[in-house]
Amino acid sequence: CTITPSRPDPSAAPVHTITSLNRWVSRHGLGRRVRVRGEVTWANGRQVYVRDMSGSIAVTLWSPATLSAGQQVDVSGFVAAGTYSPTLEDAVVALGSDRVEAAAALRVSATELLNGQHDAGLVTLDAEVVNQVGDPDRQLVLKAGDLVFTAPGPPTGALETFEPGTLVSVAGVCRVQGGPLQTLSETLKGAGYATAAVVTDASLGADRGFGQGVDHF
Repeated sequence: CTITPSRPDPSAAPVHTITSLNRWVSRHGLGRRVRVRGEVTWANGRQVYVRDMSGSIAVTLWSPATLSAGQQVDVSGFVAAGTYSPTLEDAVVALGSDRVEAAAALRVSATELLNGQHDAGLVTLDAEVVNQVGDPDRQLVLKAGDLVFTAPGPPTGALETFEPGTLVSVAGVCRVQGGPLQTLSETLKGAGYATAAVVTDASLGADRGFGQGVDHF
């Protein structure tokens, strides 16, 4: 094998745009250190989300850092395969500009969330409350168009109580889940619901996959 020594100073590495990391990984593979520069959209301990003019990325820091949304940072970390898009792990961060402004969320539709282009991005959309689940870490089950998704509360502070059917505007970091598509019943079951289905057509049997995610069919 060939061993390539890393640069002793991470800040000496060239700066990559976030969306270019997909092409970079296809050429150089995972596990190499790269450097990106952008603004913090969300941070809590070692978990940070950063965006530049091209896109957003999830970053896991080597050690916790006190960062604020809107702060400009220089991040050097090792590229890893995320669920949907590349991430940076064991990263170190250097602060950029001292001026901190609140990071603005991008307004999106439910359809736009499904295509994956906003993975790790700070977004906002209107939705209807389906239910609240979890104890003590409560989260909302929301519906926007044909999309049913969950939204955990803030890292600190209690999540406000909403009645089912309440229309809300939510803002947060979008994470697209990879793997097979989930049915609505699987999403609801994962959120704590009991699910059941009744059919009168013999061709819609559980042996043909129509019972996926259903407790009682």
